Amino acid sequence: MAALLACACFATIGSAEDAKITAKLSEDYTNVSLLENAGTFDKLFDGDDRKEEALAWGSDNANVVAFKNADATKADANATLCLIIDLGEERTLSSMTISFYKDYNVMIGLGAENTLTVSSSDNGTDFTKVEDFTFESEAIEDAADGTPDKTKFPVAGVYDETFKFTNNVTARYLELKIPYEETHPKFADGKIMWEFIGMTEIAFADGTPSTDTSEPATDESKAESVATSEAPSTSSTAPTSSTTESSKTPVTGDAGLAAIAVIAVIALAGTVVVARKRG
Repeated sequence: MAALLACACFATIGSAEDAKITAKLSEDYTNVSLLENAGTFDKLFDGDDRKEEALAWGSDNANVVAFKNADATKADANATLCLIIDLGEERTLSSMTISFYKDYNVMIGLGAENTLTVSSSDNGTDFTKVEDFTFESEAIEDAADGTPDKTKFPVAGVYDETFKFTNNVTARYLELKIPYEETHPKFADGKIMWEFIGMTEIAFADGTPSTDTSEPATDESKAESVATSEAPSTSSTAPTSSTTESSKTPVTGDAGLAAIAVIAVIALAGTVVVARKRG
């Protein structure tokens, strides 16, 4: 038996490791594309966040996955990074960590405040919204002349953001949406929106499927319920006061008069009999 259990455990672990995670961009947002000559989608799930290697742009480009916004000069273009992730199999997740890469000097960054919308699907086509998350990044400050103060840019590198689901999510496919946010009104080349969103890793934490936490009725509560249902209703068995009172009321009307007449006749007959005996 122990040997069988061990084999089953190894088989389960093996199947989990064999489930390959893949990703692609949604076709609904044509103004966003994967930057060429940089990291490919598989780099997002290789287990290496590149925190020590991915520093200033050019140091580790092959492992930084950058998504390009073709409308960085247009605030009203509504450019959105929409990533479709296939987990390889149905999984239950409790949280997700995205390792973002930033280098403000080459327009790879995030807005001062950002939104991540997570949706899930069983077929990879029909998605249901799971939750919205907001998270912050370093805002671009003004220099004395009103231009971006590059001396206060964050250090180029990898920054983690963890998103914990309010309720565990069970699905095979996830959709991640992050709108491109504003940079600075006087950023170089009129790029008032971020041109790139960069990532080095997306990691998932497994959870347990949601279950019904309501407690079953105890034997005591069941007994009380039975006793209550078996107890007779007072209103259905107890006689009403009107019925009781009417049964105690003397008989009146024609029947009463007839009874009085009979009594009178009997009394008269008795008187006659007594008179005859005396005579």
